Amino acid sequence: MLSPDLNSLQFSTRFLNTADILQLAEFCIICNDFFELVEKQTASENTAREILQARPSAVPPDNKIVLGFETDKQLVAVVELLRDYPQQNTWFVGLLLLLPEYRCSGYGTQLWQAIEKWIGEAGATEVKLIVQEQNPRARLFWERMGFSFEASVTQVLLNGENRVARLRKTLTLALAIIFLSFMR
Repeated sequence: MLSPDLNSLQFSTRFLNTADILQLAEFCIICNDFFELVEKQTASENTAREILQARPSAVPPDNKIVLGFETDKQLVAVVELLRDYPQQNTWFVGLLLLLPEYRCSGYGTQLWQAIEKWIGEAGATEVKLIVQEQNPRARLFWERMGFSFEASVTQVLLNGENRVARLRKTLTLALAIIFLSFMR
């Protein structure tokens, strides 16, 4: 599977793996404000390891995708995706995080739009994610991206709990491709 084309953003895109633990850990530490807000813990090398390796038992290892976006060999954004979770043709966004200096600048929107197009072309018909109540800016971002509220649930963490909104979006591009394939 090819990486999304983000040449217009001047980022190089690549799949991250365990060889990238130290670079990802450095990224997480710079983005510590996010991890303290939503996970109630300080970012560390273990945070990077969790991003790369943690997944529900129902998700095969090949369906866990972590993309790194770089400029000048520095990670500026990380996206964690689960393909076909919780069901076939549904993708789950575990993380979309940019360095602080890249936030609120339009990069997140451009990044998500390119990823959404890519996963739609890969057969996704729906995308789901959760947003913690204490992160209202993230919820506003996802709602601007066309996601709608599905339910309010409790997220259990090692250090406590979060109330989260479960959001979803139907991908019309993927549905159109499926429809057209049946029309042939």
